[in-house]
Amino acid sequence: MELKSPKAKKKSNIAKLVSWGKMFRTPLLILFLLGTTSCEDDGEVAPFSSHLRHRHDNETIKNKITEIKHLRRHLNKEILNFVMTDHLMDGEAENRVHYNGITAKETYVADGLGLKLRQLTDGRHLVQVIYSQNGDIQDCEYITQTKSARNFLKTLRKELKLALDEESYILQREPNSIEDEKFFRHYKNVSIKLLKNGDKLPPDVAVWFDYNKLKLECLRRHEELKYLVESQNKMSEMSVTRPKRDAMELLRVPGTKWCGKGFSATRYSQLGGYTRTDRCCRVHDLRCPFWIGGMEKKYGLYNWRVNTLMHCRCDERFVTPHCDVGSCGL
Repeated sequence: MELKSPKAKKKSNIAKLVSWGKMFRTPLLILFLLGTTSCEDDGEVAPFSSHLRHRHDNETIKNKITEIKHLRRHLNKEILNFVMTDHLMDGEAENRVHYNGITAKETYVADGLGLKLRQLTDGRHLVQVIYSQNGDIQDCEYITQTKSARNFLKTLRKELKLALDEESYILQREPNSIEDEKFFRHYKNVSIKLLKNGDKLPPDVAVWFDYNKLKLECLRRHEELKYLVESQNKMSEMSVTRPKRDAMELLRVPGTKWCGKGFSATRYSQLGGYTRTDRCCRVHDLRCPFWIGGMEKKYGLYNWRVNTLMHCRCDERFVTPHCDVGSCGL
């Protein structure tokens, strides 16, 4: 009798699920634990990072307030070296600078598409320069009155105090609402940098912060304008006097400078082409104390002639052969 091996019993579906679950139980548990750990770590890192950022912002604000107070205390004493930029509500920007005894203020449109006004003083004199959009000098003024320089410094100190006080108030105030956030974004536009221990000016300020250079440029500009005005005046005078001179020459004997109405000679020894005739007219016109010029009124009489009208006694003493032109005598 043959013995048959017993057939293996088929596993039920439930048994299969249980066996599969045993196989994947350990990896799933590991993944679950890893995921839980990762989530917990993220939850811990986020608040920590936020805390660091908040602490950094607080440190920055605290340092800025300290610098503001330090600069504010020295405004009425010896001013510290500093650069302050203030962006105004109307789109303008102002740079206020004090560096090694020179104080300056630069006013311009923030987008850089307009005029620029730069004012610099050494405490005694004041230079004011207006630049065009292309950087050319539009106008300038060099003021030597010490009072003007003092008034400029006085006004600048007031503006600095106001700007520093406003910025200090804004920094110390914490925003509690959306409106406060808008207020901060709108007004918190002042940047201050104290220059300590030999710090140099920022490059964008150093390119124009040169009192002596601006003074010389302004004086040179004034000389150029003065030359242009004088040249223009000379041209105007020439255009006005030339027709008058040409008309006077028509009332003189051609080739002479003394025969006729008036004379065109610039000195006594100057004579025209007809030297002998011109000399005769010169003696005739200048030796008699009583005379009436051509087309002129004198002694209640009007001389309608082109030549000079002389007193009879002068003409009697004047020898006729001396003259070759009829304009010599009457």
